[in-house]
Amino acid sequence: MHCLRPILFSRFFHTMKILESPRSYKNAIDALNSLQSNADAVEQMIKDGAALNATSMQEMRGWLMRLGYEPSKLDKLNVIHVSGTKGKGSTCAFISSILNKYRISRGFPSKIGLFTSPHLKVVRERIQINNEPIGEEEFSFYFFQVWDRIKQFESDSLLPKPRYFRFLTLLAWHVFAELKVDTVILEVGIGGEYDCTNAIEKPTCIGITNLGLDHTAILGNSIKEIAWHKTGIMKSGRPALTVPQPADAMQVIHARAQEKHVPLIIIEPTLAQDMKLGLSGHVQPQNASLAIALVKEHFKTLGFLNDHLPFHKQAEVIAGVASASCPGRCEIIRRGAETWYLDGAHTHESIEVAASWFCTASSGSQSKTRILLFNQPVRNASTLLEILHRHCDSEVQFDHVIFCTNITWKATGYEDGFLFLLQHCDCLDLSSMNVDQTKVESLQVQHKLACTWAKISGKGFVHIKSTIEEAVLEINQITGFKDIFVCGSMHLIGGLMVVLEKFCKI
Repeated sequence: MHCLRPILFSRFFHTMKILESPRSYKNAIDALNSLQSNADAVEQMIKDGAALNATSMQEMRGWLMRLGYEPSKLDKLNVIHVSGTKGKGSTCAFISSILNKYRISRGFPSKIGLFTSPHLKVVRERIQINNEPIGEEEFSFYFFQVWDRIKQFESDSLLPKPRYFRFLTLLAWHVFAELKVDTVILEVGIGGEYDCTNAIEKPTCIGITNLGLDHTAILGNSIKEIAWHKTGIMKSGRPALTVPQPADAMQVIHARAQEKHVPLIIIEPTLAQDMKLGLSGHVQPQNASLAIALVKEHFKTLGFLNDHLPFHKQAEVIAGVASASCPGRCEIIRRGAETWYLDGAHTHESIEVAASWFCTASSGSQSKTRILLFNQPVRNASTLLEILHRHCDSEVQFDHVIFCTNITWKATGYEDGFLFLLQHCDCLDLSSMNVDQTKVESLQVQHKLACTWAKISGKGFVHIKSTIEEAVLEINQITGFKDIFVCGSMHLIGGLMVVLEKFCKI
């Protein structure tokens, strides 16, 4: 035991040196998290939505100019821009995977950038090069270049300091430009018209995935209002591709395409209907079909298409959709007697899709214990829970229902602060300040969900847990074969993955 002490102390001081470095990854994440809006600020932003929208593009372009990026410079990165309510992440994952196969086999694109959100475990997932998140050192290096430049102008600038997502968007542009990326897949954050990703002027093409009701406090309460925002990324003369939409949404899409002089192409899900897909769920053929069509239009714009085969039958396309990966969306993790079904669904429509997927996958065996793990701290959680119950009740019964917060760890279980820091630095990437912490700590949402479940079902044992870690420990105590369905929040999925990796050795 004594011989281990020098090693432990050496590791201790080495780790502390890294953590204390003013330019470390930890410091970068600390600085980034300081840009998050607290719950009161988020509420005020929602109230001031129209005023904020009116200035968002002007502010974003102002910061880009201060970083040395004019829109024409960004356009040279050859951007595929994707908006929508559901399926943005999956569509971008298919696009990235297909393009990566062409990069490997034909050398073009030579370097692919992907900007997506939210992240599951670490914020670096949002900025990827050739299908891989950038490393901690790269992230820190480019982060502080942008941070320092913004600080330089902060005192004499009329521009407000960029918030969390805006800063990450600026960082992504900087990384892609510095690394000389020649194709970028850019996922919209919220909406489209006023989203900070919309600073580009000439994308190679744009895609609009399935539309539905989400972020209604910001985008409006009707599908028409939401469609107006999502189509805001259309640019004159650049092809816009979308999938079949509700009639009201399609009416707006056609009108906006005419208004902006945009060629509009409707993509049916048949392109990928019979293909092997790397992502599960009955909606994925539609997302894959849109992705295939977007890559084709991208290549057409860049003059790269020269193959005699129909595009969707090319080897790179077939291999690309088969190997696509989008963690946290219709993902299955098997661990001994436990099968975890993970989907970050958090809208009416996506909850329906996720519930159908789980029921189909789990309904084959009656001998398994079925467990629901659910949370949604921002949206109308009770309504989402009712939708989930309605879609599952006739096919599967949950024996246990667990409502927890999105807090990852039970901190009181680690009295040694250094040990906690050493083992759980990744928690910094998962911290969120834009929900009311008093409501989180008092478990208001979880108690309300428990009451909702009692009214709509009354079946199964209901558990309320303060952290994801405690929820997992509760599940571990349940004997026999288990199917665990986890949904309601991407932050819940990300925290769960961290807990499973650390404690359960996936």
